[in-house]
Amino acid sequence: MNKFISLALTLGATFSAIAASEMPKFDIKPIGKGVYQHTSYQDVPGFGVVGSNGLVVIENQKAYIVDTPWSVEDTKTLVDWIQAQHAEVKASLSTHYHEDRTAGIAWLNEHGIATYASSLTNQILSQKGKPKATHEFRSEREIHVAGSNLEVLFPGGGHTKDNVVVWIPNQKMLFGGCFIRSNGAKSLGNLKDATVSTWYQSLEKVTATYPDIQFVVPGHGEGGTSALISNTKQLVEAKLHADQTSH
Repeated sequence: MNKFISLALTLGATFSAIAASEMPKFDIKPIGKGVYQHTSYQDVPGFGVVGSNGLVVIENQKAYIVDTPWSVEDTKTLVDWIQAQHAEVKASLSTHYHEDRTAGIAWLNEHGIATYASSLTNQILSQKGKPKATHEFRSEREIHVAGSNLEVLFPGGGHTKDNVVVWIPNQKMLFGGCFIRSNGAKSLGNLKDATVSTWYQSLEKVTATYPDIQFVVPGHGEGGTSALISNTKQLVEAKLHADQTSH
């Protein structure tokens, strides 16, 4: 019996090691002048291992985080990396209330780093008993957030009712967060809190506001041209059609 127990423990440890090795490490890579994409990972039930993208934008040695990593540990790692670039972390902006955008808010608050979210996002975080951002943007379009070159636009509901996008004017780069799907996406992803009925119109508002988008970073998957927005529109149309035909 002891041999069987020993074998079971050995196999269990082996499988645990394999599972751990399959989880990608937190990653930071440059995608533009002074713009870096950070990607953190979680094993999500029903979806498997999922990577979540955010940005760091460095302007005059001042750094702005767009969406915190998916864990406190990775948030600490990101801040350490920024400081190693001899930059000061000025603020973070969260594009909606889900944990893959806000998991590091409490830690940043504790360390005196300004955190920003929309008033609606803060309201939802409060309702759910989650830490809120210390600053809010209250208008539909906020320019020079936290003294940066960044713009925040609330286009309307989509992935969630509070999702916003972030525009980097000098790069003509749009951070779409989970509101915009990657080109490789075959579905709209997690729709638990989505407002699919308004999603298409919200996407139209983004392209009307920023007609010269050259690069788009989605919340999950690879970035690319504005074709990501077109793909998301097609996925929304397909979902709406499927819902209509199922009734």
